[in-house]
Amino acid sequence: MIYILFFIILLSSIVYLNVAKKFGIIDKPNERSSHKKATIRGGGILFSISALLFFLCYQFQYPFFIAGLLLVSIISFIDDIYTLKSSYRIVVQLIAIILTLYQVPYPDIQPFLLLMALFLITGMLNIFNFMDGINGITGLYGITTISSLLYVDRFITDFIDHHLLVLALFSLIVFGFYNFRVKAKMFAGDIGSISIGLIIIFGLSLLLVKTQNLMYLMFVLVYMLDGGCTIIQRAYSKENIFKPHRKHLYQLLVDKKNTSHLKVSFFYSFCQLMVNIVIIGLAETSSNVLPLVTIITFGLIAYLFFKIRISNKTAEKHT
Repeated sequence: MIYILFFIILLSSIVYLNVAKKFGIIDKPNERSSHKKATIRGGGILFSISALLFFLCYQFQYPFFIAGLLLVSIISFIDDIYTLKSSYRIVVQLIAIILTLYQVPYPDIQPFLLLMALFLITGMLNIFNFMDGINGITGLYGITTISSLLYVDRFITDFIDHHLLVLALFSLIVFGFYNFRVKAKMFAGDIGSISIGLIIIFGLSLLLVKTQNLMYLMFVLVYMLDGGCTIIQRAYSKENIFKPHRKHLYQLLVDKKNTSHLKVSFFYSFCQLMVNIVIIGLAETSSNVLPLVTIITFGLIAYLFFKIRISNKTAEKHT
């Protein structure tokens, strides 16, 4: 069954590519773009299709999560075509996150903590969107994170129906065939970055509830460092954080250091993989806060070092 579903996802990619060409669902380059030619967008619809296939073929599991995922996928796909107000997107995202949280069997906790979780997950979801700016990054990073979750589920603790992760992995691989190229044939679009972000967040939430070990949050450390620090930087500068910009570290590496998209994408995914290997090794023996704080601190110092260094070199060239 699982291999039949892989071919359905593959076939879906071919169908979508042709439909998108016919109806002009394309991303036209502008001064803030990292690409130079018009490219099919919305290819991340494959991630939502994979989740829907899981729901239909594996006993209709996780209905609230699937409903939230489809809801946010629809609004994101519309935004890919017409560009909606950020307020509309945020409202739908909040509804989708509430449905996702309802699906997770949280123990009895204070309403304040649930509100905090809602706020943090909304931020995480949008960081996944902000980080989707160069060829290969969403696909490779998604493969790294989903594979890590799948490893934990299969070899450490059973926390999710692994078919959901396997199908998500299949969709990332198929998408990567079109996207992990010097000249991509399709972009994920908002529907892709948001949907794979919500799938990862759902998996992480189930894992955290099952293990009560916050160290597994480090499975998305690299994205959260770049996305979170850049949001703080832009908010401090009184910029609209929802408007396009070129201030992420991965963007600086591409624009200022002239590093290829694929090398930067591989670098981000490799760094996250190294973190995940350490986390998997430590999580089996410790849930102590000290290793968690140590990893975050080390990652933050390394991130700031590279970003400040690149920014300073850029400033020197212009003086």
